[in-house]
Amino acid sequence: MTNTNCLENIKCPSCGNEESFRIAAKTMATVTDDGVEDHTEMEWDDDSYADCTKCCWHGALKDFTVRSDPGAGGEALAANHVSYTPGPWACDLDYIVAADPNGRHPDIYIAEIAESDEEGRVASHEQQLANRQLITAAPAQALMLDLSRYGLISLADGDAEFNGTVYAFDHMQPDWEALIDAIGWDTARTAIAKATAE
Repeated sequence: MTNTNCLENIKCPSCGNEESFRIAAKTMATVTDDGVEDHTEMEWDDDSYADCTKCCWHGALKDFTVRSDPGAGGEALAANHVSYTPGPWACDLDYIVAADPNGRHPDIYIAEIAESDEEGRVASHEQQLANRQLITAAPAQALMLDLSRYGLISLADGDAEFNGTVYAFDHMQPDWEALIDAIGWDTARTAIAKATAE
């Protein structure tokens, strides 16, 4: 599908969707107590917040723009960023799972933990348990890194402060997932998206 109108050169860098996106737009509206009566044309630009309706990948609209790059041999996305499956992730037997961002299934498989190998190249049971915890914590850790990188969270003296709210936090044994759960996964993602769009 090649769009030639409002979404010309727009494509999700994560899943390849070209059909529809949510874009933060500006408009002037006549509003009464009953609702919106009419509004002017909506306007947006490359720095407007946007997210994919298929996989929920988000960022500035310019991050979704496909540009022709002769050095790359054809179309290349403006952003080289490929997003991971949004968290939280969980462990289901020997599989790492997450909610399906496309909404087709209750969850999807991210990875499988190997229980055996013909050559014996398998971690010990104890290491596998620790590896499961590390892998499932990865999306929360990535969000924490982004929150820190953009100065959206401060960690000090057993507390984490985000958006004016202070959360108790154990610096010696950090539980990033519990902190992101307390903040809210979507709240953290939205704050990062706004910071990257500025």
